[in-house]
Amino acid sequence: MDIAKYTIREGDFAGSRIKPGTVHHYKLYSPSKIDRASPMALYVQQDGLLDFVPEIFEKLSAEGAMPACLALGVVSGSFPVTREGGFARSTRSSEYDGLGPDYANFLIDELIPFVKKEYGLTFADDPDFHLIAGCSSGGISSWNAAWERNDFFHRVYMNSPTFSAFRGGDSLTVLMRKYETKSIRTFMTVGTDDMRNSAGDWYLEALSAGEALKYANYDCEFEVIQNGPHGAGFGDAHVFEKAMRFIWKNWRTEAIKPMGLSPRVADIVTLNEPWVETSEPMPKVCVPTIAEGYYSFDNRGRIWLNRLDGTRMIAAETNRDITSIAMSCDRWRLYIADRNRRFVYVMAIGKDGALKDCYAHAHLHLADDILTLGASAICIDTRECLYAATQMGIQTISHSGQNNAILPLPGNLPVTDVAFGGAGHEILYAEANGKVFKRTVLRHGLTETTPITEPNSPAF
Repeated sequence: MDIAKYTIREGDFAGSRIKPGTVHHYKLYSPSKIDRASPMALYVQQDGLLDFVPEIFEKLSAEGAMPACLALGVVSGSFPVTREGGFARSTRSSEYDGLGPDYANFLIDELIPFVKKEYGLTFADDPDFHLIAGCSSGGISSWNAAWERNDFFHRVYMNSPTFSAFRGGDSLTVLMRKYETKSIRTFMTVGTDDMRNSAGDWYLEALSAGEALKYANYDCEFEVIQNGPHGAGFGDAHVFEKAMRFIWKNWRTEAIKPMGLSPRVADIVTLNEPWVETSEPMPKVCVPTIAEGYYSFDNRGRIWLNRLDGTRMIAAETNRDITSIAMSCDRWRLYIADRNRRFVYVMAIGKDGALKDCYAHAHLHLADDILTLGASAICIDTRECLYAATQMGIQTISHSGQNNAILPLPGNLPVTDVAFGGAGHEILYAEANGKVFKRTVLRHGLTETTPITEPNSPAF
């Protein structure tokens, strides 16, 4: 193939606000032929651009197996030396191995707009036309970019992704199973002789990730390469072409979407009832009520029983920063959220209404670099599934304490409030950054007048 027909350019990007002080080298491929009637796609590759990418893209786009596609290969950042005698520092681990949205935001909000403006480029806005790829730590960073910024990336190619314990990457295989399934199609490779070190067994972790993707009903293909080393498939033009054909299959007619939901997510929500932003206010919280009165709390960690006769008593002195309380569906347990602890606690209600026997009930997953450790609010459904508003989304916990599912809001916004509303209390509401969202769910919220029921939220 005549490589002179397409264009390769390269340069450096500095001046990032998200990654201050860093310099990123990039290489850019522009296709030889662009059909102005069809949208052009974007491919972003970590650790630079592989030499065979342009030729394969030219071939596949000519066949119609994929759209014409810009390819941006970006090398991880470095800190240039600022004083004589120093040595440059790589930012590869912090950018690639770290969780959270920072690296994805750097690509989407800074580097890609810079390249577009610098070279006068245009490509489709549709996230279905955006693919991100990488090997090893570049692989996990690619998955994390689509995971965190699913509004931009819907397609992912990974070789030997390091779902390992460098900077919390080992938690992603668990979160894949618990989060509501996102719009991602992915192709992943791993060699049976992949790396094994203090951060984990990368072959086994890739197998675990592959099983998690299937469990959560992602549209995925997973290829195990016998006797393959770390990075198996990376740098292999045959494997790359196979992956591209899968990732771009039916690209003209088929939108990227979840093939289903994981079982515990599917117990609560459906794909055809997503979150929608609403101008409605948050519903009033269900007040924990027993025959003697109702419970409230103050900013000193005290929980009060407000009796029907107008008097009140201190039911418990918890010494906690309480954000929310909720009653069990059989009315003898009181759940307590504390903004500074990663558990939701529960206490037994005695015959006189006093609280006793506090223990950690719900273990919460934590986002990287969080501001609020615990739940900002909690509520309960009639099957005694607990809903905790956290920075990772709404985490749902069974009556026996298992954290089974996470419902993220659009844009992965940190959730500050959660409650049931609607005529039948079948609508779940959530508040984040001053916005209110709602969706119809398969459960009904507990109210002050709900009859006593037996807890039967699924445990596993």
